[in-house]
Amino acid sequence: MRSEDTRLAALQQAYNCGYPEIALMILGGSVRVYTRSPKSRPGWQVSDYQHPYPDGTAAVVLVDAFATDAPYGYYIVPIDQIKKIIRRLFDEAFPDGQRPVSPGSTHAVVSPESVEEYRDKWQFYAPEPAKLAESLGNGKTPALAANGTRRAPKAQISADWPSKPFTSNVQDYVAWLESQLGDLSALEPERLAGISITLYRSYQSSPERKAARAARKSAQAGSD
Repeated sequence: MRSEDTRLAALQQAYNCGYPEIALMILGGSVRVYTRSPKSRPGWQVSDYQHPYPDGTAAVVLVDAFATDAPYGYYIVPIDQIKKIIRRLFDEAFPDGQRPVSPGSTHAVVSPESVEEYRDKWQFYAPEPAKLAESLGNGKTPALAANGTRRAPKAQISADWPSKPFTSNVQDYVAWLESQLGDLSALEPERLAGISITLYRSYQSSPERKAARAARKSAQAGSD
C-alpha cells in the first residue's frame, strides 16, 4: 500500500471519527502518518531512535496494515509519548546502549503492543478554545501567517507546538483548492476538512500539481 494512500486513509478516518482538526493537521504535516506493512511483522520501523521524527511533529498516526495490506488499526500517539516508548523499547532490547552486532546502528521498532492504549485515541490533546480557533484561522480555515508558517494550538501534552513552514506540496494544494473553491476563509473548519479530504486525490492527479512539481524540479536544477 502506498504511503500516500495510507495518509489519505488516516485523513478520512480522523474526519469520520469527528476530528476534522486532526485531519487538517495530518494534511498540514504537524501530525505524521506511518504504516506497518505486511513486510514489517515486528512493527513500525524507526531509522534513528534518538531523533525518530522531524521537528515540529505534534503526534504520529501509526497505521496498521500488516495482516491485510489495508488499514485496519490506527494508533494516535503524542510526540512526547512516542519518543519515550521508542527509547524504552531500545533500552530494554539493548541494556548496554548499543547493538552487539552493529554498534553504530540507531534502528528501532515500535511494536503494536507498546502503543495499544493509543488505538483510536484521535483526541490526543486538549486545546484551549481560543488557541484552536486561532490555529484554524479564527474558526474558519487553517491560518497561514505572512511568513508561511502555520499556527498550532496549545496542547495539554506539552508546551506550545513549534511552528514551521508548510511544505511546498501543501502550499500548492491550498492554492489549488482556492482556484477550485474561491476564498477558503468563508468555509467552516468541518466543511473545509471534508472538502480537503474529498478533493485531495483529485489534486494528486491534476495537471496543476504535475506542473508545480516540474517547475520546482526545474528551479532546483537551475540552482545546483
